[in-house]
Amino acid sequence: MRRLFLRCAILTVTLMWPAAVIAEPPPVTGLAARYESGAIRINWDRPVATDTVAYYHVYYSRRSIVENSGQYDDFETTVSSKPEYTLTTYPSSDVLYIAVLAVDDEGEESAYFTEEVRVNLKENEELDEDEKFEESASSPLIQASNFSSSSSSSITPTTVRLLAAQPLSSTGVILEFSEPVSVDPQQAVSAFNITDGSGNTLVLRRLTFQGTKVRIVTMPQQPEMTYTVRVSDVVKARRTGPDGAGIPLDPLARTASFTGNGEADTGETVMEQEPLPAVSDLQMSFEADGEGRYTVTATWSYPEEITIAGFAVDQNMEDGGSVRLDAVSPEVRTVRIPGVQPGTFGLSVRAESQDGRTSVTVTSTIDLPISPPTEGNLTDSGPIALLALMGAGAGAGWWRARRKKRQASAE
Repeated sequence: MRRLFLRCAILTVTLMWPAAVIAEPPPVTGLAARYESGAIRINWDRPVATDTVAYYHVYYSRRSIVENSGQYDDFETTVSSKPEYTLTTYPSSDVLYIAVLAVDDEGEESAYFTEEVRVNLKENEELDEDEKFEESASSPLIQASNFSSSSSSSITPTTVRLLAAQPLSSTGVILEFSEPVSVDPQQAVSAFNITDGSGNTLVLRRLTFQGTKVRIVTMPQQPEMTYTVRVSDVVKARRTGPDGAGIPLDPLARTASFTGNGEADTGETVMEQEPLPAVSDLQMSFEADGEGRYTVTATWSYPEEITIAGFAVDQNMEDGGSVRLDAVSPEVRTVRIPGVQPGTFGLSVRAESQDGRTSVTVTSTIDLPISPPTEGNLTDSGPIALLALMGAGAGAGWWRARRKKRQASAE
């Protein structure tokens, strides 16, 4: 079973520690890869600050790591600081995406990915040199506690724009942005506002962030009614500007209109016949991160013989709603969520199938001390929360995997 790490399920403000204290390894650039005779040969530019680099982690995924919020399948470790690696074991796939982080002697990684490279694994397909040996353009991903971008092109947009709002059903709306966006879960309740022609507010039930798209589940809309969506300043691009903050919304491109849809949202309907079994043994523990916040670890069990599309993991909000940020692969049984603020933290997990069926949602809560330790070793509290069953929810996550070689002993 695989373990994934939610690299940035909750955005936090990075503390201004002295550079000598946080001296993290530099990001990796100049990434390139070539597929030959079943092996993938990868190389990259040697970082300028080589004295802080002991070795590298080479991450790979069957989906884009950049476009899927930092999610990947697994990683390998180089044996030295030499900027190259040959990958011989990887998932069966037509393509593979690869990214690299530098690691220092203390095991601290680069704060964020700056590039990924796409490798075509079809041996029988003739490819041109650009596809066989592809060097990706610099593309921002997610830091452990903030968002960062290495792009400095003069043509890079300085704002993110809302392009369109499209109704999916009587309770579903898709918003399209000019680039991937995100929101602090603590501010999600104020991120979007939808009103009809009379100024009445359409109640929002759930948000799902998927790259450049945001799906909003609403209360039933009035057919043929014109609705206006307004996006607030708490929604920002994942890419950051020179000041380290997320790229803001364009003040002239943050509203859109759509016509109410009278069709039922069949995608939200749970098939009562042959329901999926619920997850079991959902437990949460926490450890202090030394910066006044916590990393929460959630684990659960699920029958290996049941075929599912994956798990939906919700962060439960204080107002009773939830925020879905992504989906979790069917092999995953553990997620880690960094940067959680003190107080009561709730998480819900449900299984989902390809045909739209879902299991009953299992929910757990955990109380995080108001004054966590800020120095010394991180402590593990062990499972605290009482499990409770609720109705179907939705899931969240930016996460990070452990190596398969380490799983047998850890699990």
